[in-house]
Amino acid sequence: MNARAPSQASNSPSASTYQYLLSRYGPLLTLKHLAEVLHSTPNGLRMTLARRREPLSLALSRSRRRLGRRVYFDAALVAKAIAEAGGGASDGQPPSSETEGTGEVSDGVWAERL
Repeated sequence: MNARAPSQASNSPSASTYQYLLSRYGPLLTLKHLAEVLHSTPNGLRMTLARRREPLSLALSRSRRRLGRRVYFDAALVAKAIAEAGGGASDGQPPSSETEGTGEVSDGVWAERL
């Protein structure tokens, strides 16, 4: 009956993220809950959403729902935005430099090759 559930297979990253968000926060997340999920502060998230420069902030802005004066975020759209922003890595790890050749890891931080 939930029309906003991701239409992907149940083993996809967005479906598992959606199930986590749904079980922990319900179908709508507050700004505080979304900031918690993204490991940010509510004010930091507000600033990110206001700038709308990155694809993640644009996608999160599209998931915004207003009920009166309150602002909520649709859990299904948030899960989809997180999955798309993850770059498609299925295991949550960045690709190794041997397989991709696009960057190298130096002390755990990605560095672009010039």
